[in-house]
Amino acid sequence: MTRRRLTEAKYHHAWNTAVRLGEFSCYQLASECGLDAKMVREIVGEWVKARRAEFTHVGEKRRRRYRLIGDIGVQPLFRRPDGSPVGNQTPQGNMWRSARQLMVFTPRDLAVHSTTDVVIVNEEDAAAYCRMLLRGAYLRVERKARPGVHQALYRLIRNTGPAAPRERRVRAVYDDNLCEFTHIAEGTQ
Repeated sequence: MTRRRLTEAKYHHAWNTAVRLGEFSCYQLASECGLDAKMVREIVGEWVKARRAEFTHVGEKRRRRYRLIGDIGVQPLFRRPDGSPVGNQTPQGNMWRSARQLMVFTPRDLAVHSTTDVVIVNEEDAAAYCRMLLRGAYLRVERKARPGVHQALYRLIRNTGPAAPRERRVRAVYDDNLCEFTHIAEGTQ
């Protein structure tokens, strides 16, 4: 029942708070996050089951203490009650997650690591996504591409969090006489 009220944002907030705390009890994590203790116990139980957290000892007031394990920089996927993953199950979401894990990669690496049984990512899409991330200053070129020899090698230099950066179309009014935008619609900046 508490699972229905759990959102992806709350889930990721709990993870970020657990990273900050280092070692925690469910009650402490709930208090720090402003979430219901029962909800936090379910979240921590999922992390333990997925081997992203482990029980360390029983602390004061007989409360179980936990710590995160593995790569704490990469958040676990938020899952539905039936266990299927939610959010970022798109080519862009998968590529962003892969880029955050690999740190240095080619478009081929990105395509291979981002393809799942649900989402197919080809090399052309991965190359286009790399170009978009490069324009947004998320990547740096480590090695330029040499056609027929090797692909470009990129390094992730700006990891802003779990949500995948994406291009958006902006509704705006551009005046060619003034060579400037005279209006940019709210919420698109």
